Order: sequence, then C-alpha cells, then structure tokens
Amino acid sequence: MHLETLTTYNFRNLIDSTIILSPGINLFLGRNGQGKTNFLESIAILSSGRSFRTTRAADFIRWGERECSIFGKVNSDNGSHIQGVAFKKSEKEFFIDHEKVSLSKDYIGRLSIVTFTPADIQLVKGTPADRRRFIDKHMADIDSLYLQKLLAFQRAIKNKNSMLKTGGADHNKLAAWNQIIAETSRFITAARVELARELDGKVRELYQHFSGTASEVSVRLVSALTSSDGEPLTAEETAEKINQAATREIKFGVSLVGPHRDELQLTIHSKDARAFASQGESRSFVLSLKIAVIELIERRRRDTPIVLLDDVDAELDTGRKRALFELIGDGRRQVILSGTGESMQSTPQLGGGRLFTVQDGGSE
Repeated sequence: MHLETLTTYNFRNLIDSTIILSPGINLFLGRNGQGKTNFLESIAILSSGRSFRTTRAADFIRWGERECSIFGKVNSDNGSHIQGVAFKKSEKEFFIDHEKVSLSKDYIGRLSIVTFTPADIQLVKGTPADRRRFIDKHMADIDSLYLQKLLAFQRAIKNKNSMLKTGGADHNKLAAWNQIIAETSRFITAARVELARELDGKVRELYQHFSGTASEVSVRLVSALTSSDGEPLTAEETAEKINQAATREIKFGVSLVGPHRDELQLTIHSKDARAFASQGESRSFVLSLKIAVIELIERRRRDTPIVLLDDVDAELDTGRKRALFELIGDGRRQVILSGTGESMQSTPQLGGGRLFTVQDGGSE
C-alpha cells in the first residue's frame, strides 16, 4: 500500500497544493516551525479522521478560514481509490472516490498507517486510555468487524452512562443496554487478548534489537472480562459479570465493567513499565511495539502499511536509529519522515525516493 498523491486545502499553514509521493522513502526537510509535521499529520488524518497531535478538529483549519480538506490517491494490492476528509468548525465528512461516506466504519481501514512520533513515549508512560487507543486503532486496520463492534459498544456505553448520571437508571432500564454491551464486549475482549498475545511474542524478540540487552519484557491484556488465566470469558459469563455490576453502577453513576476499563499491561523485569522503565527502555519498548504492529498488519492484511516518522530521528540515539531504519527502510514499505538537516544524517538513502524542502508551509 502507498499514498500516490496528497492534496491539502486550508490545512494549518500548508499552501494549497497537490504533491506526488514516492512509493519508497519520502523526506520532508526544513527548519522547525515551517510545516514539516503538518504534512505528516495530514496523512494521519486522511487515514482515520484523527490527528496524532490534537483532538480539536478546529485546529486543522487555517486561521481565518471556515473549512479545510485533505484528499489522497491510495494504491494497494486491491487496486486504487481516492479518499478524503473535510472539516468545518463542528462537522467532519468522509469521501471515497468523491462520494460522501455516511458511516466512519466504511472509511476507516482503507489507508493503513503506523506513526512514530516523540509523543509515543505515552504508550509506556501514559494512561490506560493511551494504550487502549493504540490497540483499537490497529485492530481497526486489521479487522473491519472489530471497528463495527467497537463503535456499537461506544454508543451503548455512552447512552448507559448518560442514564446512570441523570439518576434515572434501574435494573430493567440497564438490562437493554447491557445486552448490547455484553455482546460487543465479548468480541472486543477476545480480539484484544489475541492481539496482546501476538504482540507479546514479537516484542520480546524486537526489544533486544533496539536495546542491545536481554531484558525480560511482556505485553498482556488485563480485563475484568477475562478469566484468571487470561482467557476471554464465555458469552454467558460476560453477560453475567456485566449484569452483576448494575447495583454498584446505579450507586456510583458510572459503568464499571467493560472494555473501556481494559489495560494493556507492559512490564519490564516483571515490573510495571509505566513506573519502572527508564527513558531509554521506554523508547525501546515503543519502537518494539510499533514494529510488531507493522509486521502483524502485513501478516493479517497481506499488504504493507505506510510508515510515518515525525522527528523521531532527532529523538533517538545512534544505536536505536540504526536499528529502526534497518527494520523499516528495506524498500518494501512507503516511509514518510520529517526532520531538520542536522537530525537526518543516519536516515536510509533515498534511492529513487523524494526529498521535499519545506518552508513557510510549502514544499519543493
């Protein structure tokens, strides 16, 4: 899979234009503040409608304008298509081949990307929600049914919480929502358990490649909807567990059992990496997770995701830079990266790729 063209309109400080990308390596080079990251962010938004920098869609729209859009031509083993996303102050619209797509589940997953940014340290040091977003994003890349189940669960849990917060909930009223929540939760938990196990095996191999040490690391899903040995509960057990929480939920005014409480637990030397991993260990863990996800997507989808690297080269020491580029810069994947002249000395050779010099929101 690769992105052939990228067209932006009124997006942040970028000059309205269409650029042609190489299917190999693409380097956006320039001083800080010129718009390098904006190009990579626009590709991330094109993929899912979400940014790796902010949750405020209004931030995407150039100052003084009322709307913006991002479109791109995507080529994959299944053919090519044009997809796009447009924003107004409080609206977001998706398009496939210039036709409006009403449901996000019919859009997300068509352009698969894996991002590496300085903020990715939050995968280790951040909250359980940061790690759940990581799981959900890449499960959506792998399995479109997962996204459908997740969206259905999120709608049901939102309505249930609204009922609980207003004080109008009773056991009978909760039962209708709990039926939907139980069915979707069983699917989501089982998929997350499987993903965590696959990541665990691969991360154990990759961590030594990045750290140069034989440190013991692990990845596992911790959930109220799994048994003591980590297996997903049966459908009946899942429904029973969720229904049993109703009295406490009415008391506290919030849903207490479900995938929204899951944790992707990362450990190093059998200790919680969030508390005990050093900065270097955390970076090695993050890099291992991301490469593991890339290889998992390629195995499941039989196609390569696009790799976005935002200033990561400047964040890593020489050893980790070399290890990262050995794994991703082998010519099989489209790699799109940003940096300054001084920070990009150890990047892979362009070899038929493209160099974009970025200044004041424009590229040459």
